[in-house]
Amino acid sequence: MNIHVFFNDGQKILFNQYFAPSLKDDWRVIVHPIRNFDRDQNFGTQAFKNIIHQKIDTLINEIFPLEEHNYSFILSDIDIQFFKPCDTTVRSYLERYDIVFQRENSHTAEVNTGFVAMRMTPDVINFWRRIELELKDALDSSQFVNEQSIANSLLVKTPQLNWGIFPDEIWAWSNHRLFPAHLPGICLHHANCTEPRGNKTSLDLKIEQLDFVNKLVRSRIRHLMFMINNFI
Repeated sequence: MNIHVFFNDGQKILFNQYFAPSLKDDWRVIVHPIRNFDRDQNFGTQAFKNIIHQKIDTLINEIFPLEEHNYSFILSDIDIQFFKPCDTTVRSYLERYDIVFQRENSHTAEVNTGFVAMRMTPDVINFWRRIELELKDALDSSQFVNEQSIANSLLVKTPQLNWGIFPDEIWAWSNHRLFPAHLPGICLHHANCTEPRGNKTSLDLKIEQLDFVNKLVRSRIRHLMFMINNFI
């Protein structure tokens, strides 16, 4: 299975230090470079909007033709680290759904678009085309939109789309249904919810979050192994 990722020079530390070295599955990683629009690429900025639009435009005009004869593929952000293989979970959900998202939070059906598995069906292709059009229309406005907000709006209006949500082990930070004790069971961690604050950029906060979760998962695993060994 192919997994498509996007990043520019300012973001490659996430790919090189977290995403790529932690990948546990035999997936073919295909990198799509993104132009450096502006130094300020923080969440919610105009440069961020341009990056998101370029990502979805690339999906439609480059990735869809490339994947035309494949059963399925994954679209992924690079602010992700892997702790276990994900392939079995991804494939099992794609047997039931045409497109599968991460869960955004614990109290609504909102989806997160940071790690999306999909099949090349007409409904899926049309779904992303509609997202691209809305992103393009919003490029010159002061209103902030991204592909996730548009996707959640469209899912409500597109009952014919066969979509689903991954289980919690395909985990985004914003999904607070998991407690620290459960973190050793996660397959991946998506470092979202990193709007700049204080003197820290989105990138700074992503790195802090990735390091924190990695340390927490490793310490919990060591603790569990200690308990198991002593129990036995």
